[in-house]
Amino acid sequence: MKLVFSKPHNSCQIHDELIAALPALRTVNGRKLLTVQSNGDVLTVRVPDGTDEAQIKAVIDAHVPRAKVRQADDIELERLQKLPRKDWTAADVKSAVQIWVSRQ
Repeated sequence: MKLVFSKPHNSCQIHDELIAALPALRTVNGRKLLTVQSNGDVLTVRVPDGTDEAQIKAVIDAHVPRAKVRQADDIELERLQKLPRKDWTAADVKSAVQIWVSRQ
């Protein structure tokens, strides 16, 4: 089921809030049951058919976005993208991997 909302939001925070409210949406056997996509103020939530739409709407309505903490990660990724990989240090590789893992 695809649900679309329009409001200022922090998509990572909403994802966490939805999982907290609907733990059945956690990943099962490596398969994501919940996806949250963001484009400006438009938020698209995909969940399995039959999921309680009213409960999802209640979470979205109650959402108060915090500042996005990933800005530092974005700045670090931009720095790494400008740096030739042959010049990456072990710390650069570790940083890139940590950011990649945190976004999975």
